[in-house]
Amino acid sequence: MTRFLPEIENTAEEHTQSFQIMYHNIQGLQTHAEDIKQNPDFRSADYICLTETWANQEFTCFEMVGYDGFHLPRSLAFQEDDSYYSSLKEMQHGGVCVFHKLSSETELCNLTSNLECIVFKIPSRNVFVATVYRTQRYNLGKFLENMETLICKLEDLSERVVVIGDFNQDILKGSCTVLSFMLSKGFRQLC
Repeated sequence: MTRFLPEIENTAEEHTQSFQIMYHNIQGLQTHAEDIKQNPDFRSADYICLTETWANQEFTCFEMVGYDGFHLPRSLAFQEDDSYYSSLKEMQHGGVCVFHKLSSETELCNLTSNLECIVFKIPSRNVFVATVYRTQRYNLGKFLENMETLICKLEDLSERVVVIGDFNQDILKGSCTVLSFMLSKGFRQLC
């Protein structure tokens, strides 16, 4: 589970409100819906970011009392006009979903292309959160090109950006291309 936040130099700003973001690679939202509903950590989160929902475009986000959600299945994340992205689009599983408390400010942002990614904004804080999933079959170079485009768009909108998700790289085994890329963009990994 890799989460990134940008380095922000001015941390002296006083914050009167806080919020909690919960991330999980769910590996089948329909299968694990009750797990989320019963887990107090999830129920207390303002935002729940999920990857590998394994749901298609007909899927309606399950009911979770006090929450609303956005879902992006893999089949809608990639363009059809390119044979490479079209092949990713046809793969099973994947998908991303974000749930937010009804009481929390949330704006869905349409900023991505050819990424399994949902971006939302927390307007009162001018914070943008991107929930990203990268399948192992997604060419790393192409993925990083699309991530670079996304990060440039986000940085134009705010200095407060959170990138959270599953990039399918095992940094414990020395695969740290995505980590190095994010660090080069001024982000830091949270543990």
